[in-house]
Amino acid sequence: MTPLFFAFFFGIFQLFGGMAFGRGLASKQFSLAFLGIVFGGGASLFDVFLFRGEFVLLGFLGVGAFILAAILVYAFWRGAWFEKNEKSLTTLLMGVATVALGIGIAPILIRQARSHELGFADWFFGSCIGILPFFVGFNFIWAAAKALRSKRTFDDVADEEQNK
Repeated sequence: MTPLFFAFFFGIFQLFGGMAFGRGLASKQFSLAFLGIVFGGGASLFDVFLFRGEFVLLGFLGVGAFILAAILVYAFWRGAWFEKNEKSLTTLLMGVATVALGIGIAPILIRQARSHELGFADWFFGSCIGILPFFVGFNFIWAAAKALRSKRTFDDVADEEQNK
């Protein structure tokens, strides 16, 4: 595994951890702020100790993403529209992160496929690992976009889909 993959992978935790921390502080939900510290802070500590030498910048980029996400969410994720659409926005961001994870996995799988003699099971399961994040991520994005477009809460749209 390359250091860039680890930076990308832990960056997702740092981004969401920073967002949870900022949202928890803004809404005075300290369990959410604690969860953000555990997710983002833990990944940030791991980054600082993992990346040494020529890759030290990657470690500090992740820490910067955690801090920046916390500050931006604390400062701007407020108001009635954000309160109403909080679940939709969170689902949208989870979908984008899942698709991004699929994009991050793809080059690693392609490099593995070029450097090894692979059988049918390798191609089948490797394809599933590469394609699954796209399907899951786009499903999240579609559900969130449907709720935001219809100007209803995410729960209302989910209940309607479930009762069909």
